[in-house]
Amino acid sequence: MQHSYQRYILDSTMGLITSPNSNVVYSHDHSMAISGTLEEVSVWNIKLGSKVCSLKDGTAEVSRICRSPKKNIFAVGYSDGYIRIWDVEKREMKLKLKGHKKAISALSFNKEGNLLVSGSNDCTIVLWDLISETGICRLKGHRDMVTSVLFLEEYGMLLSASKDTLLKVWSIEGQYCLDTYIGHRTEIWSMVLFSQPGFKEGKEGALGKYNLLTGSSDQSLRLFSVYREAQSVQTDGEDGLETKHHLEYRGCLTLTQTGRTVELQASEEGTHIGYYNASKAFLLYAIRPLHESLKKMKRRVHRRKEKGGEAVSSVQCTDALELVSTVSTSHKVSSFDFGRTLAASDEVEVLFGLNNNSMQVYKFGRSNGKKEESGGAVENTGSYEKTLSIALAGHRSDVRALCLTSTDDMVLSVGQKESKMWSVRSLECVRSLDVENGLCCCVLPGDKHAVIGTKDGKLVLVDLNTGDVLQTLQAHKGSIWSVDVRRDGKGMVSGGSDHNICFWEFDIAVSAATKKRTLQIVATRTLKMSHDVLCVRYSNSTDPSKLLVAASLLDNTVKIFYEDSLRFFLSLYGHKLPVLSLAISSDDKLLVTGSADKNLKVWGLDFGDCHKSFFAHADSVMSVGFVNNTHYVFSCGKDGMLKFWDADRFEMITQTQAHYGEAWCLAVSHLGDFVVTAGHDRAIRVYLRSNEPVILEEEREREAEEQMDQTMDVEGDRALGLEDEAAAPDAAKQATGEARVSEVTLETKEGSDKVSSVHSGSMRAADALIAALERAEAQRKRVKEWEEECAYMKSLLTEEEFEQRTEKGTKPLIPAPEKDVYMLGMSPYEYVASTISNMPRLELESTLLVLPFENICQLVEYLCEMLRTNQQSETCVRSLLFVFKLYEKQLEANAQLQSVLLVLKSLMKEKLYQNRDRIGMNQAALQLLKRQLNERNGVFGDEEMEDKQARV
Repeated sequence: MQHSYQRYILDSTMGLITSPNSNVVYSHDHSMAISGTLEEVSVWNIKLGSKVCSLKDGTAEVSRICRSPKKNIFAVGYSDGYIRIWDVEKREMKLKLKGHKKAISALSFNKEGNLLVSGSNDCTIVLWDLISETGICRLKGHRDMVTSVLFLEEYGMLLSASKDTLLKVWSIEGQYCLDTYIGHRTEIWSMVLFSQPGFKEGKEGALGKYNLLTGSSDQSLRLFSVYREAQSVQTDGEDGLETKHHLEYRGCLTLTQTGRTVELQASEEGTHIGYYNASKAFLLYAIRPLHESLKKMKRRVHRRKEKGGEAVSSVQCTDALELVSTVSTSHKVSSFDFGRTLAASDEVEVLFGLNNNSMQVYKFGRSNGKKEESGGAVENTGSYEKTLSIALAGHRSDVRALCLTSTDDMVLSVGQKESKMWSVRSLECVRSLDVENGLCCCVLPGDKHAVIGTKDGKLVLVDLNTGDVLQTLQAHKGSIWSVDVRRDGKGMVSGGSDHNICFWEFDIAVSAATKKRTLQIVATRTLKMSHDVLCVRYSNSTDPSKLLVAASLLDNTVKIFYEDSLRFFLSLYGHKLPVLSLAISSDDKLLVTGSADKNLKVWGLDFGDCHKSFFAHADSVMSVGFVNNTHYVFSCGKDGMLKFWDADRFEMITQTQAHYGEAWCLAVSHLGDFVVTAGHDRAIRVYLRSNEPVILEEEREREAEEQMDQTMDVEGDRALGLEDEAAAPDAAKQATGEARVSEVTLETKEGSDKVSSVHSGSMRAADALIAALERAEAQRKRVKEWEEECAYMKSLLTEEEFEQRTEKGTKPLIPAPEKDVYMLGMSPYEYVASTISNMPRLELESTLLVLPFENICQLVEYLCEMLRTNQQSETCVRSLLFVFKLYEKQLEANAQLQSVLLVLKSLMKEKLYQNRDRIGMNQAALQLLKRQLNERNGVFGDEEMEDKQARV
């Protein structure tokens, strides 16, 4: 009989303000900040510095956030290639899109918010229709990560930049590459589109209506004017070929700051451009109006002529941009977003997301009149000030140690700059403790005091109620790596890099500073070891003569002593690298060690024999802990994994990816109902014990299925021609935007293909559809056999006998077959229709790709009946058209489907015409309502002319 366990699932995450791998954006009313915190999207009240809510769906990390023109709507890209559309006000997910196989790196909405374009690390760009909830096309051509995508809807264009140094212009309608600019010599990291204030057509030498500013790794900002029609003509080589370009180069702005471009962004009003690079310098540029840039250009040309040189007589980058202010932030900025711009005072707010897990708001004011030459442009040294900061809700550095209180309702976390007390229930920071360079900690009995060991060898005693430091002792000459409280609560032990194990007692003494009786730490004994002490732990015995102290040393061994006499008891050796953590079971029978050699060993405390050795983690095992009154063990390591073990049966129970980076420490609750972990990503996670049973055999099968799903995703992408563009053999085709299309891919136009991919989700949807078809067919077969049997019985009876046995037609001759309980009382056609309606619209085509032809034939019949009964006409037509493109010749050769295809030929046209007429009537009604509303509000205009202009 299989032994069952209870699963620990992720319940909550605290301590994160913003992840460095995601960006921060303002809400539409600029009162909230939206940030990515690992798998969650967090909404923050900027003024209060508190979290309003968290939005989560899935287990992948948030990689990109984009604000929609529609209020409270945000598009969020994830590291697994999914895109989710969230309504922040309602706190619900509106839409889920899947078209990429790697992390989303760029997102952009059009002005109406009904189209979305996404770029990814898989080198592809996907254009999405959010109304129909489908992908329009996939654009291929880049050979490296797509770093930025922008809409230029007035010209019917998409602009994209990539790490392959290429800048591309795409046609939205034609779905092909219009132009490629190859002038960049390094990776393009960001770009921004803007219009010059006061722009007028026909001004000689002026910028275009729309201009593009790009930032790369070579400390230069390049400016381009974008035109609807190709403007410049260039002769290439001796053959005299002419190439036309939609981008006109307008010079570059050389920067004095070193480091690659991190982000470029324009304010909503189009008056400022922000620039940030890897050197922690933020530059705010003002976009000069047309007349000022022309004056600047004329002065530049005049000065150049006076010096006897030639100058370009058109507005260049240095003429269009004016450096307003430069700010060097305390830490590197991962992203920023523009807030309100006050026209009266010429002030602009900027929200910064920092790499140290904090957010700051700066306000930039009007120029003070001083001007300096910097970066090829005149700098007006404007004023700025930091107005708001969100920092209290998280650590600035890695969390290196955790300790729970005796009631399990609070947890103490230790970081480099400070330590914090957290409420496990409310997930809020209760108190910050000003203790720097902490490495280890323990909460003393009574939950009113804590001891923190530091890197400089100090033991710091703090009051958890007030946050005051009560005592600071120079306990060791080197770093204190570990502390532990004795089980009777009267003393503690510490181990450090000075080769000493120090024993301490708690006493009540009068403080010299406050003249009050307070708790103090008093040194009692010191045990000298041969090597650095990395971890010390007390056993759980209440008998002083049996109380043990275990210490792991730098020589890869664990030494065990009697606590009362410090007499040597056992030496545990077998690890190839030092033991970084150890734990003793509550019954003092087992000791578990986790080492830098990636192994987890289970030892017996009676004879010191090794019961079992596991290759536990892919990197060093950093922390281990027993569940009280059991032999269940938790371990975490530098691979970010949290694993759950049975030390009696020597089995791994479950494993989960706990952190995106190293997992440094864990703490198991005294009741064993939850475990807390912390790591390099600065997140503190709480895993709660659920009622879900874990069967080891099923768990191993589930892990194998996940491994197969990953393999299937790669093979499905390969079958559809979606391999990495960087690995493609024909680089020339990719540079011109041509697509490689396999047999299964539905080709549309050069440079693009359909957004369909086979992945584990589509396989599961296909299995569900096949099961529904088989169940419906079985029910139809039973009903048909019953009808035939009833007809046969009726033929054997006279009319009088038939009426007598059926009670004049109110009762069937033979009892009707029972309906399938899984069909919930629906007919076979209704059941299949329900299965299709529950399927995500985006996965419909990928599901049909993997459906066997036998089931395709069955599905065509059901779709025909669904059309006849007006069930999901649009979905039926889309599915049928996709099936016809895939299996056109096979369906034509199938004699059984000829009658169905003839019916569909007329039925599809009829239903589409009905939908067209209904939409047209609704549109005409809306136009009538709009006209009446305009007349009521006193607004008059030619709606037909507006419609024509909109179409143009």
